[in-house]
Amino acid sequence: MAKRKVSRRRGPLAAWIKGSGLTLTQTAKLIGCSVQHVSNLIHGHNRPSLETAVAIEQATRGAVSVASWNK
Repeated sequence: MAKRKVSRRRGPLAAWIKGSGLTLTQTAKLIGCSVQHVSNLIHGHNRPSLETAVAIEQATRGAVSVASWNK
């Protein structure tokens, strides 16, 4: 399976992914959602549900907080 990398990074999740060196696929597995959903979050097409925002905060060990999605 081909590894997807973030092309146009935006926001704190994209910055965290870039800094972590993870691919979109690895990040999606860590969060528990699809690669497409992570891509949509990064590019601002979607906002995460509260459940997903909490999963992101836990996966990033607080680097991308739930509150960061309310900006």
